[in-house]
Amino acid sequence: MGRVPDKPEGTIIGERQEIDQRTLYWKQPTGGPFRWFLVAFMILWLCGWVVGVIFAGSELLSNSSNGADSFLVVWLAGWTIGGALAIAMLYFVLRSPRPETIVLDRVNFRHDPGGRSAAIFMNPWYMFRQSDPNAVLGEFFRRRPPVEIDKHRLGPIVLERVGERKRLRFDHGADRIEIGEHLREPEREWLGAVINEWQGT
Repeated sequence: MGRVPDKPEGTIIGERQEIDQRTLYWKQPTGGPFRWFLVAFMILWLCGWVVGVIFAGSELLSNSSNGADSFLVVWLAGWTIGGALAIAMLYFVLRSPRPETIVLDRVNFRHDPGGRSAAIFMNPWYMFRQSDPNAVLGEFFRRRPPVEIDKHRLGPIVLERVGERKRLRFDHGADRIEIGEHLREPEREWLGAVINEWQGT
């Protein structure tokens, strides 16, 4: 069995060591500067939304024309729904995503892929780089479940080159699951070596 290399300097991977288990965890990307551009845009839009609600409400209270009232009621209903969706989206963009974690204990391997910030799904550059943008977008609407496998049933942890990057992955049934998609290459190499050493003990 090869020696585990030293942990890369400046890595974002944190560790917790307990009596019979080791937990490795790292933060997920939040969208970078694009996230704050999106937040500023949505707050500005919501300010305009509030002005629209106030204007429509005052018109409804002062307008005696039934035709105009009907139009304003329909418009205000749609405007309210749009504002509610924008507020919900602002919450998802500001919410910090769950970290990705690996738990290695005496008998089990557990991988929690964590969550993703809503901001990265709206970043056209990020989506352009994905091999299947529709699959990535689908993750926004559903939580990616953790996977727990018995140590002796866990297959090989594979570090393979895919295009211009190295991918660290394992198979679980018919699913091919990537570990540390947003980690840097030396971090993936170190993480793979740690898991492989644990498998051999």
